[in-house]
Amino acid sequence: MLHLLESSMAGALDAESLTRRHWQVLNTIALGARTPERVDAAMAPFVAGESSMAPKVADLRARDYRTTLRTLERCAANLEAAWRNISADGVVYSGS
Repeated sequence: MLHLLESSMAGALDAESLTRRHWQVLNTIALGARTPERVDAAMAPFVAGESSMAPKVADLRARDYRTTLRTLERCAANLEAAWRNISADGVVYSGS
């Protein structure tokens, strides 16, 4: 059962190009560690040989930034499309 859980989790993380360490960092943040230093302190007992989680935090921040930009681009495109469907007299026409 444990092997099934671990392989399922590994597959889900791999599908998002994430590692188990990314997942651990995200959980540490969810539990209240709000700075890279606090993440490091909370994870220190579990990450022998890794001095800092800062690279994982930086990667997660970059991913979040890219996701935010894609979302804003979609919002802007939707607004532009809606604007094109409004006539000069303010009537909204559906479709293109």
